[in-house]
Amino acid sequence: MKAKIQPNDKNFIEAITAILIIAAVAVFLFVNFVTGYSLAAYVFAAVFGFALSLFYPRSGFYAIVFLTMVFERFFTLVPIYWNRTEYKIYPLDILFGGVILGAAVQYFSDRKKIEFKTVDWLVGFFILASAVYFFVSVFFLQADFSIAFSTFKNYAFYGLFYFAVRFLFQDRAKLMSLIKFILAGAISVIIFIVVGVLHGEGLWT
Repeated sequence: MKAKIQPNDKNFIEAITAILIIAAVAVFLFVNFVTGYSLAAYVFAAVFGFALSLFYPRSGFYAIVFLTMVFERFFTLVPIYWNRTEYKIYPLDILFGGVILGAAVQYFSDRKKIEFKTVDWLVGFFILASAVYFFVSVFFLQADFSIAFSTFKNYAFYGLFYFAVRFLFQDRAKLMSLIKFILAGAISVIIFIVVGVLHGEGLWT
């Protein structure tokens, strides 16, 4: 008798999807670390991770947490290099963009809406104010675009992490899945520390 896959096995599917995203991005990061920057590897990892995060936003969030813990700045601060020009769009940004879009689609298609509290409105107002300031500073105050854009990402775009967590992790089971990826990241970090000690220097420095 064949075992039936239950609808709640979505947690398992999300975990596998997160591992696939982690693997794709990790390949790019290792290539970048060992042989130098590869635009082709960047595009593959970014498109692959974005697409899966769009359909499984929780998976993208799991991957972001794990990759940030293990690879640190090589995941959060590696820009796109194109035609001898640097664009400060990082793997973190692309994955999180998929997470936000995917979460937004789920939110507006879900009949059970989250009841917004005062703190939610305050955070939302702060994000909106940061976005407005970005456009005003660029188009009216002639501020340096790169600085204004970095400020916008730090305060408005990354501020959306609050709403991503608020929407994607509403029950204990989903929160426990997130904690498992945090623990997996912590264990991986310990392994890299041991390898670094044996090698005589930190791997990421």
